[in-house]
Amino acid sequence: MIAPPTGGPPENDRAPGADTRGNGGDADQLSAMKRRRAGSQRLAILPCGCADPWTHRRAPGAYAEAAQYLAACGLLPAPPDDVAELRRMWREGDRELAGAIATAWEVTTVDA
Repeated sequence: MIAPPTGGPPENDRAPGADTRGNGGDADQLSAMKRRRAGSQRLAILPCGCADPWTHRRAPGAYAEAAQYLAACGLLPAPPDDVAELRRMWREGDRELAGAIATAWEVTTVDA
């Protein structure tokens, strides 16, 4: 019969509250956040008023404007992430472009 091990688990050499993933913990995260904020303050303000492009949310209709610009350049735009954007283009009167994008990229929806 094997005797059970004595004592508890091996001692942990890490300081209390230290990050166990090996990325330096709270101090590194705080430092990264400060660098990020400083970097965003050096950038120009976007036309929509956002100061930080990482947290920028595109304006409604931005896909339609970009698609019209690409079509004017003779390029076929990629379909949007959300089919609702194509539907909005269709409703607002840009049916030819919305139809061309949907047909070329074989965009379909399945109603459940």
